[in-house]
Amino acid sequence: MWWAPWAGPMLGSVAAGGMVGLGVLAATRVPDISGVWTMTTRQQSSLASETPGMDVTYLVMLSQRRGRVEGIAERVRDVHADGSVRNYTGSHRQRAEISGGLLGGVFERRQFQLLFREHGAHRSHATTHRLERRVGRGEWRGQFCSSAASVAGQARWSRGLGSFSFRR
Repeated sequence: MWWAPWAGPMLGSVAAGGMVGLGVLAATRVPDISGVWTMTTRQQSSLASETPGMDVTYLVMLSQRRGRVEGIAERVRDVHADGSVRNYTGSHRQRAEISGGLLGGVFERRQFQLLFREHGAHRSHATTHRLERRVGRGEWRGQFCSSAASVAGQARWSRGLGSFSFRR
Protein backbone atom coordinates (compact mmCIF):
# COMPACT_ATOMS: atom_id res chain seq x y z
CA MET A 1 0.00 0.00 0.00
CA TRP A 2 1.31 3.38 -0.97
CA TRP A 3 0.33 5.16 2.26
CA ALA A 4 1.88 2.66 4.71
CA PRO A 5 5.40 4.26 4.96
CA TRP A 6 4.11 7.65 6.15
CA ALA A 7 0.81 6.74 7.86
CA GLY A 8 2.43 5.21 10.97
CA PRO A 9 4.68 8.20 11.82
CA MET A 10 1.84 10.64 11.06
CA LEU A 11 -0.59 8.80 13.36
CA GLY A 12 2.08 8.69 16.06
CA SER A 13 2.57 12.47 15.78
CA VAL A 14 -1.18 13.08 15.93
CA ALA A 15 -1.51 10.84 19.01
CA ALA A 16 1.43 12.58 20.72
CA GLY A 17 -0.07 16.00 19.96
CA GLY A 18 -3.38 14.86 21.40
CA MET A 19 -1.70 13.67 24.60
CA VAL A 20 0.13 17.00 24.97
CA GLY A 21 -3.18 18.83 24.38
CA LEU A 22 -4.91 16.77 27.07
CA GLY A 23 -2.05 17.48 29.48
CA VAL A 24 -2.30 21.24 28.87
CA LEU A 25 -6.09 21.08 29.25
CA ALA A 26 -5.75 19.28 32.60
CA ALA A 27 -3.13 21.80 33.77
CA THR A 28 -5.33 24.79 32.87
CA ARG A 29 -8.44 23.43 34.58
CA VAL A 30 -9.62 25.84 37.26
CA PRO A 31 -10.05 24.25 40.72
CA ASP A 32 -13.63 24.53 41.98
CA ILE A 33 -13.86 26.34 45.31
CA SER A 34 -17.54 27.26 45.07
CA GLY A 35 -19.74 26.17 47.97
CA VAL A 36 -19.66 26.36 51.75
CA TRP A 37 -16.41 26.47 53.73
CA THR A 38 -15.26 26.82 57.32
CA MET A 39 -12.26 29.13 57.49
CA THR A 40 -10.05 29.47 60.56
CA THR A 41 -7.29 32.03 60.82
CA ARG A 42 -4.43 31.85 63.33
CA GLN A 43 -3.18 35.33 64.11
CA GLN A 44 0.60 35.29 64.37
CA SER A 45 1.42 38.98 64.51
CA SER A 46 -0.54 42.10 65.38
CA LEU A 47 -0.22 45.63 66.73
CA ALA A 48 -2.89 44.69 69.32
CA SER A 49 -1.25 42.84 72.19
CA GLU A 50 -4.21 40.52 72.86
CA THR A 51 -4.61 39.01 69.39
CA PRO A 52 -1.43 36.99 68.58
CA GLY A 53 -2.26 33.31 68.97
CA MET A 54 -5.99 33.93 68.54
CA ASP A 55 -8.01 31.71 66.18
CA VAL A 56 -10.92 33.35 64.36
CA THR A 57 -13.46 31.15 62.55
CA TYR A 58 -15.76 32.19 59.73
CA LEU A 59 -18.45 30.44 57.69
CA VAL A 60 -17.93 31.22 54.02
CA MET A 61 -20.19 30.84 50.96
CA LEU A 62 -18.44 31.20 47.59
CA SER A 63 -19.71 31.43 44.03
CA GLN A 64 -17.24 30.89 41.21
CA ARG A 65 -17.26 31.55 37.49
CA ARG A 66 -14.07 30.24 35.90
CA GLY A 67 -11.24 31.94 37.80
CA ARG A 68 -13.37 34.69 39.44
CA VAL A 69 -14.76 34.20 42.94
CA GLU A 70 -17.34 36.14 44.96
CA GLY A 71 -19.01 35.41 48.25
CA ILE A 72 -19.82 36.27 51.83
CA ALA A 73 -18.41 35.30 55.22
CA GLU A 74 -19.76 35.45 58.77
CA ARG A 75 -17.52 35.50 61.84
CA VAL A 76 -18.75 32.73 64.16
CA ARG A 77 -16.09 32.22 66.85
CA ASP A 78 -12.92 33.56 68.43
CA VAL A 79 -10.61 31.39 70.52
CA HIS A 80 -8.08 33.53 72.37
CA ALA A 81 -4.54 32.44 73.17
CA ASP A 82 -5.55 31.91 76.83
CA GLY A 83 -8.25 29.40 75.71
CA SER A 84 -11.27 31.64 76.28
CA VAL A 85 -13.96 31.30 73.60
CA ARG A 86 -16.40 33.84 72.21
CA ASN A 87 -19.19 32.58 69.93
CA TYR A 88 -21.11 34.98 67.71
CA THR A 89 -24.80 34.50 66.92
CA GLY A 90 -27.49 36.43 65.11
CA SER A 91 -26.90 40.11 64.52
CA HIS A 92 -23.58 39.96 66.45
CA ARG A 93 -21.89 38.14 63.57
CA GLN A 94 -19.67 40.40 61.54
CA ARG A 95 -20.14 39.98 57.79
CA ALA A 96 -17.59 40.26 55.02
CA GLU A 97 -17.94 40.51 51.26
CA ILE A 98 -15.42 38.43 49.32
CA SER A 99 -14.01 38.89 45.82
CA GLY A 100 -10.94 37.53 44.10
CA GLY A 101 -9.61 35.02 41.67
CA LEU A 102 -7.09 32.45 40.57
CA LEU A 103 -3.42 33.38 40.10
CA GLY A 104 -0.81 31.41 38.18
CA GLY A 105 -0.48 30.09 34.65
CA VAL A 106 -0.25 26.62 33.15
CA PHE A 107 3.24 25.89 34.46
CA GLU A 108 3.00 27.89 37.70
CA ARG A 109 1.69 27.06 41.16
CA ARG A 110 -2.04 27.84 41.29
CA GLN A 111 -3.24 30.06 44.12
CA PHE A 112 -6.44 31.86 44.92
CA GLN A 113 -6.13 35.42 46.14
CA LEU A 114 -9.22 36.69 47.93
CA LEU A 115 -10.09 40.12 49.33
CA PHE A 116 -12.42 40.33 52.34
CA ARG A 117 -14.21 43.60 53.06
CA GLU A 118 -15.36 43.14 56.65
CA HIS A 119 -17.83 45.42 58.39
CA GLY A 120 -16.95 45.28 62.07
CA ALA A 121 -18.66 46.64 65.16
CA HIS A 122 -16.29 49.63 65.40
CA ARG A 123 -14.95 50.05 61.87
CA SER A 124 -14.59 48.40 58.49
CA HIS A 125 -11.36 46.80 57.34
CA ALA A 126 -9.90 44.69 54.53
CA THR A 127 -8.09 41.36 54.63
CA THR A 128 -6.31 39.49 51.84
CA HIS A 129 -5.89 35.72 51.68
CA ARG A 130 -3.50 33.84 49.40
CA LEU A 131 -4.41 30.15 49.38
CA GLU A 132 -2.87 26.94 48.01
CA ARG A 133 -4.67 23.64 47.65
CA ARG A 134 -3.89 20.63 49.83
CA VAL A 135 -4.44 17.85 47.30
CA GLY A 136 -6.80 15.08 48.36
CA ARG A 137 -7.93 16.79 51.57
CA GLY A 138 -10.66 19.18 50.39
CA GLU A 139 -8.61 21.83 52.11
CA TRP A 140 -6.82 25.06 51.21
CA ARG A 141 -4.13 26.73 53.32
CA GLY A 142 -2.28 29.98 53.08
CA GLN A 143 -1.39 33.36 54.48
CA PHE A 144 -3.54 36.35 55.33
CA CYS A 145 -2.96 39.95 56.33
CA SER A 146 -5.46 42.53 57.53
CA SER A 147 -5.72 46.29 57.88
CA ALA A 148 -7.27 45.72 61.35
CA ALA A 149 -4.34 46.22 63.77
CA SER A 150 -1.96 44.98 61.02
CA VAL A 151 -2.89 41.37 61.83
CA ALA A 152 -1.16 38.64 59.81
CA GLY A 153 -1.00 34.86 60.03
CA GLN A 154 -2.07 31.48 58.67
CA ALA A 155 -5.46 30.54 57.18
CA ARG A 156 -7.01 27.08 56.84
CA TRP A 157 -10.13 26.48 54.72
CA SER A 158 -12.11 23.22 54.97
CA ARG A 159 -15.17 22.27 52.92
CA GLY A 160 -18.47 22.27 54.77
CA LEU A 161 -20.01 23.89 57.83
CA GLY A 162 -18.13 21.93 60.45
CA SER A 163 -20.07 22.29 63.70
CA PHE A 164 -21.51 25.71 62.75
CA SER A 165 -24.59 26.94 60.89
CA PHE A 166 -25.81 30.07 59.15
CA ARG A 167 -28.96 30.17 61.34
CA ARG A 168 -29.55 33.37 63.19
